[in-house]
Amino acid sequence: MEENKRLDIEFKTTVIRFFKNFMEKADKFNETLEDMKKDQLEIKHTLTEVKNIIQRPNSRLEDRKHQLKDLEYKEAKDTPPEKHEEKRIQKVEDSVRSLWDNFKRTNIRIMGVPEEEREQDAENLFEEIMNENFPHLMKEIDLQVQEAHRTPNKRNPKRTTPRHIIIKMPRAKDKERILQAAREKQLVTYKGAPIRLSANFSTETMQARREWQEIFKVMNSRNLQPRLLYPAKLSFRIEGQIKSFTDKKKLKEFITTKPVLYEMLKGPQLVLSGENDEDVHWSFVHVPVAAAGLHGEKVDQHLSTLSVQEENTAVITCSYSDSSSEYFPWYKQEPGKGPQLIIGIRSNKDKNAAGRLTVFLNKTAKHLSLHIAATQPGDSAVYFCAARTHCFPGTCILYTNLRVGQPLCFGTDLQAQHLSYCLFANGK
Repeated sequence: MEENKRLDIEFKTTVIRFFKNFMEKADKFNETLEDMKKDQLEIKHTLTEVKNIIQRPNSRLEDRKHQLKDLEYKEAKDTPPEKHEEKRIQKVEDSVRSLWDNFKRTNIRIMGVPEEEREQDAENLFEEIMNENFPHLMKEIDLQVQEAHRTPNKRNPKRTTPRHIIIKMPRAKDKERILQAAREKQLVTYKGAPIRLSANFSTETMQARREWQEIFKVMNSRNLQPRLLYPAKLSFRIEGQIKSFTDKKKLKEFITTKPVLYEMLKGPQLVLSGENDEDVHWSFVHVPVAAAGLHGEKVDQHLSTLSVQEENTAVITCSYSDSSSEYFPWYKQEPGKGPQLIIGIRSNKDKNAAGRLTVFLNKTAKHLSLHIAATQPGDSAVYFCAARTHCFPGTCILYTNLRVGQPLCFGTDLQAQHLSYCLFANGK
């Protein structure tokens, strides 16, 4: 009796497991069937477009025979309808490429596996690669490979590198998980030797992706977090935003508004190689920086000249050596004029702002900087930093409420015996 019960339970369990597997396979088959229907509709649409383009020249030939009678036809070679026709042809070519990429979307390309490695058993070879590199995925992914072969079909005896292996997976989702794991692992091996896994695209798409390689390397070295999206779109992060571009032309239009990115990608083999960039015009503010300050205190300014794109912020730095300095003014000298006080900061503050000007002071490091925001052509001038002390031997008093006005005169190479002072208050 007990034996019959046990057999009955095993039978029911086997039947349930069978139907469960059957339903899972049916679901996968339905997904594949839906994809095939979409591909079929896309093929039908593409063939219709191609047929229309092929048939259209016959009708256009008759029209052009009549147009030849008009002398103005020579000036109308690039009429809007012809441009429209070029766009239609380009659209069809893009559709064919997209269709071919869609057929290959579930494929994985394996590079670097020697030719002598089980020529007729690429499917089991792929399973070995998975076990060696991604054992955790073996339990999560359906590895029922639909097709596995080397490409091209015939081996070229003059070719020194092994042919690639194409693996067709049941679902694109599984392929993406494997490629993601390969990117994270960085080094994928077969029997200890390094190999590569990548997506499989049409020749045109592969070429489009290769064109991003040098730009990708530069952006990656500058921590812009670049990515190549399907099928051949470059994505990267800049100024807290993610930007993506399908071709270099659109990227060039974008970087002409970003000077830092423009300079980064201006080198050979990058986005501006072979391009005429005379259409890129920026206005720069040229700021000659004085090498020393005023009022006799020793100061050092770290740049001799500074060029800044208009509307950007200019930063001029200065350091001093006398720790007793209590006031730090900045002067601006325009061509043909004397220095004019534009802003200053006292030693008991670390920041002072006035309009577009901001001064930062780090007294511990004996360092200060002048920031000119939203620079304009009128900002082109010579700038002086200075450090002065209000302290004399005996008593030192810091007057925090005094306002330093603009100097009425200035001089250079003055000595104490040549000077006399006269103070006025309220005109007296």
